[in-house]
Amino acid sequence: MTINQGKFNKESKLVWIIEDDEGILEVTQIVLKNAGYQTELIQNEKIFHQKIHGRLPNVILLDVLLSGSDGRDIAKILKSDANTKHIPIIMMSADITVGEKAKLAKIEDFIKKPFDIDDLLALINKWQI
Repeated sequence: MTINQGKFNKESKLVWIIEDDEGILEVTQIVLKNAGYQTELIQNEKIFHQKIHGRLPNVILLDVLLSGSDGRDIAKILKSDANTKHIPIIMMSADITVGEKAKLAKIEDFIKKPFDIDDLLALINKWQI
């Protein structure tokens, strides 16, 4: 799969939240918007494939286990394409052991769910390009 080069704007601070739990999506979106970020909510792999050809984010929050797919596969797609390999990915999971396995997919960071809002914002700020 080749990803079209989307528009990447460093000033917009766009964060993609790829998560199938609507509660986590909603809370994370509210927190990020209050912190000045724009967000794009992506609930499954099908929506991911639609969004990847549009405006690219500055940072991606990616759940490891999505309904019907594995977030690590999405990370591999992103990291293997020249147009998206530079985008920092922060993986999320309730299983701390997944964090080390996720790093093998060349992701930049990991946060355990449930996460502290301040910790999440610190990670996003750390990887903001």
